[in-house]
Amino acid sequence: MASSQPQHYFVTSCAEWRVGTDLAKLKREFRRNGLEFGVWRVPAPLDAEYEIDRYRPMVEGAEFLGKFQPS
Repeated sequence: MASSQPQHYFVTSCAEWRVGTDLAKLKREFRRNGLEFGVWRVPAPLDAEYEIDRYRPMVEGAEFLGKFQPS
């Protein structure tokens, strides 16, 4: 079910972070780098500015979707 609220995904590893709206594409890109990565759903527009603390987006309502292993 699509959300009417703007949202994007924040994906991070110990080496880099990226944001985007295509979760499958982001996961493919991070799996290639060979490091474990975490995924957050952020209830804000893609161009929103916010703080990042300890690899976490500091946005009210941000939802941690899990850690993923490279393949």
